[in-house]
Amino acid sequence: VRVAGIFSGNVQAQSPMPSDASENLIYSGVQVVSALTGEERVGTIRCLSDNPQTLSAAMVQAKKIAGSKYGVTDDSARLSGVLQSVETVRDLVRMVLLSVCLADVLVLGMALVFWIRSRIHEIGTLLALGIGKMQIIAQFAIETGLMAVVAALCSLGTGSLLSGYVSSLLLHDSGVAPLESLQVEALPPEQTLLILLLGCAVIAVALAVSCAAVLAKSPKSILSS
Repeated sequence: VRVAGIFSGNVQAQSPMPSDASENLIYSGVQVVSALTGEERVGTIRCLSDNPQTLSAAMVQAKKIAGSKYGVTDDSARLSGVLQSVETVRDLVRMVLLSVCLADVLVLGMALVFWIRSRIHEIGTLLALGIGKMQIIAQFAIETGLMAVVAALCSLGTGSLLSGYVSSLLLHDSGVAPLESLQVEALPPEQTLLILLLGCAVIAVALAVSCAAVLAKSPKSILSS
């Protein structure tokens, strides 16, 4: 049997997982186990779930597949404290993200209001020349979009460093061996894309609010103000 890798190290903290009770572990497929033990039957198969929220549905499906021939047991209760902490942190992050988005709309909206008011005579002149309001809004959208691209590039660099550092720090301080050995991806593509789209939505709302007060006026009232 070809050995693909050898793991070394000491368990710093006792974990509730049964697999951490032994010093040496061997990960292999069913065919390798049968070749090493000389038996075709497998006594125990351990399965992991990527998402704790889908564990209940996975257990129901596993029991259907196993039927009466195999026994299916759920040992996730051993990590219920850790899962509860993770869920609490997730809810906290969602609340912080929502609060930040609302604050961003207010702050960015106020900044864009002052920015547009400083160009109010430019807007009035363009309207007087017959340029449509949608074209003016599109020009503002392009200008804010270019600034948003620069901000996004800067945030991707700093976000990668900060998220990787914070996640590794939290996992190493958990005191649970399986969690301490996890490698968390700093910027998952799906979540990164979601955050960028959320940022674009915040900019769009703030721009619409700031443009509404000025573009609702006529060119004469704008130029005479």
